[in-house]
Amino acid sequence: ALIIIFLLLYGKPRRSLNALTIGTLSCFTLFLTKMRSEFLAFIGNYSYSTYLFHVFFTAASRITAKSTGINDIWLLFILGTTLGTAGPILVEVVASRYDITRTLLLGKRSANRK
Repeated sequence: ALIIIFLLLYGKPRRSLNALTIGTLSCFTLFLTKMRSEFLAFIGNYSYSTYLFHVFFTAASRITAKSTGINDIWLLFILGTTLGTAGPILVEVVASRYDITRTLLLGKRSANRK
């Protein structure tokens, strides 16, 4: 059903009833599968730092790649996604070691304070 709806949607605007139907049914189908992923659960533990810092790493990866002559959109996408996810995780791991950076960068209490 989703493929038929997609074929009807192809070439039409993204904001349409067909697009809403495809998005809703896709999310609902994924929800019903009750799929579990340790990898995504690990990344989810760092969702706040990813939300805060992803923009710095995605922009830096794009600027660096373009300055070295990389213009392939898929390679830029993969680099941006990888660094936009891994970079903030690294920031949180390093910043969590010190009370001052833990508070200033992550907004968390110091490790000594209960």
